[in-house]
Amino acid sequence: MQISVKKLPKSEIELTITLEADEIQSELAAAAARISEQMKLDGFRPGKAPYDVVKQKTGEMAIWQEAAEDIVRHSFVKAIMQENVATVGQPQIELVTFAPGNPLVYKATAPILPGISKLADYRSISVARKSADVSDADVDRAIEELRRMQTREQEIDRPATDKDKIVVDMHMFLDNVPLDGGQTKNHGVVLSEEAYVPGLTKELTGLKKGDEKTFTLPFPADHFQKNIAGKNVEFKVKVSSVVELTPPELNDAFAATLGQKTVTELKSLLKNNLASEAKEKEEQRVELEMLEKIVDKTTFDDIPDQLVTQETTRMVEELGASLKERGMEFGEYLRSLKKSRQDIQLDFAPQAIRRVKTAIVIRDIGRAEKIEADDAEVMKHVEEAMNHYKQDPEAQKHISSEDYAESLKIRMRNRKTIEFLRDLIVK
Repeated sequence: MQISVKKLPKSEIELTITLEADEIQSELAAAAARISEQMKLDGFRPGKAPYDVVKQKTGEMAIWQEAAEDIVRHSFVKAIMQENVATVGQPQIELVTFAPGNPLVYKATAPILPGISKLADYRSISVARKSADVSDADVDRAIEELRRMQTREQEIDRPATDKDKIVVDMHMFLDNVPLDGGQTKNHGVVLSEEAYVPGLTKELTGLKKGDEKTFTLPFPADHFQKNIAGKNVEFKVKVSSVVELTPPELNDAFAATLGQKTVTELKSLLKNNLASEAKEKEEQRVELEMLEKIVDKTTFDDIPDQLVTQETTRMVEELGASLKERGMEFGEYLRSLKKSRQDIQLDFAPQAIRRVKTAIVIRDIGRAEKIEADDAEVMKHVEEAMNHYKQDPEAQKHISSEDYAESLKIRMRNRKTIEFLRDLIVK
């Protein structure tokens, strides 16, 4: 295999790879076998016909076309390992010479992880932990939330008080024009809780079933729908019902419904759980602050556009999954913002660049400190994953691949690097 390397602007690289016939023979043979599985050849079982028989039947170019993807994938990986370059994502492939009887020649263009012009002096950086103590008030709020979840509801025929829930049909207007998504039926509002629009619960308190009311309230200036943020919106509501809320008494019987013998035991359990959550959140906060300080004090080479695009695409997919978990469709979310998917990706670009820079910093510090995940650690995690997905053949096939093991090794090395930095920097 002959390789020529050309560096391009914005941290991209172009490899021109030349492969002789004997170097691609195994991929061609495998391609011929796949072709023969799909066709009937007298005297041969499916997939068992010799290469020359398949070649005579289909033409050699058909075999080359079937083998092309495997040839490029295998040779590209070998080439970047041989040249010791770290490419990112899928390369763009241009076939230069692709004809039986000739060497196969192609060009592969791909972004590479950009380098660092000047790495921050991370040993001089310091981050202070904050207290993660849990107060009695925190426990009381958790208790009230648990009581709320077990609250008994009963429809009643009287004006709503600030301890009730009111159910309304609601219509919202801006400058006498109905708002997109501003019409809803049987919308429940708990009057003891703060509403998404300040003042809404006060306007609804005192109404009873069948009542209608029109009023105007200003939306918060930081509301996610920019077209109505800070503007006065007219509400027209009709009350469907008033619901009395009766939470359970805070006693040992209530504690028993949650698996604890007494209220004291319940509060102790909640305090321990809240303390663990608070500690975990504080560790996440100091880790983020630590990495941000290192990134801010590091000078980077140009970040490839393709790398930023890949990261913004991943971030949009993460957003979509998060919205789905909360019961909202991604399309509905985009319509509420009056934005397209491309607009959201553009909004994410600065954060994506920061993510990329953070990954580069972790990589370079790991190398500088000679931090590695050894093969035994990697294999242990692979075995655990294989056991977890033992009923899923497709997942096991993926887990047992070299790509999975290499990706896992990188993730483990990165985590070790972050832990090293946290021990060094966080006080």
